[in-house]
Amino acid sequence: LGAFRAATERAMELNSRDSEAMAMLGILMGYAGDWDRCLEMTQRAMAINPDHPGWYRFGQFFYQYSQGNDEQALEIVERINMPNYFPEVYGRCICHAQLGHKQAAKEALDEFLALWPYSMEAFREHLDRWMFAQPKLFKRVGDGLEKAGLVIQ
Repeated sequence: LGAFRAATERAMELNSRDSEAMAMLGILMGYAGDWDRCLEMTQRAMAINPDHPGWYRFGQFFYQYSQGNDEQALEIVERINMPNYFPEVYGRCICHAQLGHKQAAKEALDEFLALWPYSMEAFREHLDRWMFAQPKLFKRVGDGLEKAGLVIQ
């Protein structure tokens, strides 16, 4: 993670106006455990590109979700507006499940399962790959999916 953080900072020095790189690296900084830097970078990326794609908000979404701010997380994930992109769909699913919106969670879970063609073991590996430095977030995502009716083991 140390090398990643150094490379991220160097990339931002070299490309301070590249909103796509800034947003993606910001999100990865959040997954690496530096939520303050994640939020700073993604907000700056959105300011540089006011017509940014919805995925720029994933760092904000996962930060709010990790903090248990499920209402705010749901508002953010709905603004991502990428209904055929499985992280947006499972994001809606876990928020609705945590908030006790059983029907909405089930509908989002069904959408997710239609989009995810692989095993649940592969999904667990996917989460582990992205969230390896955030075990509490990983657990909370699993908890939300379980509340929606899906156990990823």
